[in-house]
Amino acid sequence: MMISACVIVKNEEKNLPRLLNSLRDKFKEIIVVDTGSTDKTVEIAKNFGCKIYGIKWSGFADARNYAVSKATGDWVWHFDADFEIDDEEFLKAKRQLLLLDERYNSADVIIENYNIDGTIRSYSSHCFIHRNKPEIKWKGKVHEYLENAELTFGLDVKVKHFGYEDDEVLRQKALRNIELLKSEIEEMEKKNLDVLPEYAYKHFYLIQSYTVLGFSDSSYFEKVVEMAEKYFSLRGNLDENNIFDVHVYTYIVEALIKLERYEDARKYLEEAFKLKPYYADYFYLKALLEEVTENYFIAFDSYCEFLAEIDGFMKTNPFGRLGGLTFLSDKAVHAYHIASDKLLLLFEKLKKDKTKRDYLEKLWKKGRGLYTGIALSRILKFLKEDEGSILRKLYKLYSNHYLAYFEMGNYFLTKGEFDRAVKYLERSVELNPNFIAAKAFLAYARMNLGISDEKTLIDAVLSMKEYFEKTGNLSVLPALKRCLFLLERLKTDK
Repeated sequence: MMISACVIVKNEEKNLPRLLNSLRDKFKEIIVVDTGSTDKTVEIAKNFGCKIYGIKWSGFADARNYAVSKATGDWVWHFDADFEIDDEEFLKAKRQLLLLDERYNSADVIIENYNIDGTIRSYSSHCFIHRNKPEIKWKGKVHEYLENAELTFGLDVKVKHFGYEDDEVLRQKALRNIELLKSEIEEMEKKNLDVLPEYAYKHFYLIQSYTVLGFSDSSYFEKVVEMAEKYFSLRGNLDENNIFDVHVYTYIVEALIKLERYEDARKYLEEAFKLKPYYADYFYLKALLEEVTENYFIAFDSYCEFLAEIDGFMKTNPFGRLGGLTFLSDKAVHAYHIASDKLLLLFEKLKKDKTKRDYLEKLWKKGRGLYTGIALSRILKFLKEDEGSILRKLYKLYSNHYLAYFEMGNYFLTKGEFDRAVKYLERSVELNPNFIAAKAFLAYARMNLGISDEKTLIDAVLSMKEYFEKTGNLSVLPALKRCLFLLERLKTDK
């Protein structure tokens, strides 16, 4: 069985080396279709020995179909330039595809989405693998999908995605997607296809793109509200099991909060809870709404409920697959920040209200969740109570989660037990090599153990520099200066 890798690119010199490094020893055939790069993208692909083709850009489906037409493998696996796959995950995929029943023509993979600081943002599942059959085609200029590939199998395989690192790139992609979606909507209207569910879903994707633009220009949030209201009129009766219906509420409520239309936001949030009462994102939006309107007591409880829902979701569906749909929380990206910082700030505003501490502890004891546990440990530390017992329980309950090890490492770091800190931080980095806070703290712990050889110091400087650049956290600067001083002294001694 041969698998061909296909990649569509345009000006991807930053991302492409990482992807191709992860592909070159796994695939005998890597097809790169360039759609008009003006940087070093094509040169990079040549250096990796890829088969390179050029095509005029007319949308994603055309580009993917063109790539497939050049593939010679039994299966075709599509990668975006900002993806990466580990050796173990590829071997798992190969084994599962070899055993796959002939009835299955396509396969989903789990996309592990990363934030700029290396924390895991969320999981989603997408169909990126299919048999190389002439009748199987991609359709859609953007948010494309497969036709004639019935029976999709869900592989237990993760692909890393680093597409959230550059705000300007996200903005440009949103502008591109809006133009493509508008042209598709216009074509559907000309063909009198505006009664199909797909027509409403095109508006959903417009809402997504306008939301991205809204974070750099708030006027776009007006378009989010306009498109969301049109979506509701097109859909009629909403379905709690429809991923589009559920997520539209998150976009319109957040847009209304940003526009300071708080009463309208409350109205739609009430509708949202009626549709899906325990959806995590709705608790997040309720907390955000109460926080900006200075109802801190309710905001605190709602953030706690959000964390509890995320914790429960992680335990039952760690990769977000519910009945074949991807009911992932868009707001899970905020979970660690809320657990480690936000709740503590609200707790201070509430003047250390004991009932709030007790409420969080009650949620923690009920679910033994990762994020509720982290939040409780931070508040216990603030109250000068021992947070170590909570962190040890987290470490035992989540022995394969990088954040559990990071929290333990940070705990020993603050106590000055650097040897124990190194042990836990090393494991955190091993589980998630992209987590820059763990790398920076590990470098600091090693330095305090007196490990000051040139390689260790250079690694420490690079890790701390990356941590500062991506998070803006000033606390790392004294340690960074110390590392630079030791490195300079080491060079002078030589």
